Amino acid sequence: MARDEAQDWDAIILAGGRSTRLDGFDKTALVYRGHSLLDHALAAVTDARAVAVIGPLELRPRLERVAARGRLTLATEHPRFGGPGCAVARGLESLPLPASVWTAVIAADQPHIGLALSTLLDERRRFPAADALIARDEAGELQPLTALYRTARLAAAVAAAGPLDGIPMRALIGRLSAVAVPLGELLCADIDTFEDAAAHDIVVRRA
Repeated sequence: MARDEAQDWDAIILAGGRSTRLDGFDKTALVYRGHSLLDHALAAVTDARAVAVIGPLELRPRLERVAARGRLTLATEHPRFGGPGCAVARGLESLPLPASVWTAVIAADQPHIGLALSTLLDERRRFPAADALIARDEAGELQPLTALYRTARLAAAVAAAGPLDGIPMRALIGRLSAVAVPLGELLCADIDTFEDAAAHDIVVRRA
């Protein structure tokens, strides 16, 4: 590796979305083992050079402690609720130049994202030619929001995609040379439903 890629990575945290299967409850505020899911995501990217959180501006008070370090940006995707493709594009725009070699893309609804991301980071040196390292769950499905991307290749995919509103993440990255990293069910778990929350002993207070 020509550059010190072990230190050369940024992160995009997707913290928006409608949470329709949780009756609109803010998933990032759900508490797992004493910390919100957003806090778990922020802890996972502590070593990143810079972090872009893409979500509602109402998140700002919860980010002030991290933002004070001068390494975090909060922005909202356009159009709002345009999906992960729009959020990733906004994240790339929000990160400082020159770009880091790698960009982690994670969602702020994953209880075990810290271990998942550290595993992906450890795998980089094994696959120097890969455009991306993407988590694969127990069912064999790729999880493109638990992934590391070469920033230049991800940016090129975004630029070539055309309209991003509503584009599935798998379609956006479909032409990248990706390595699937098996992480299993636990590390790929996210909280989309009340059943998911209950499985992690997370209490969702229904309105």
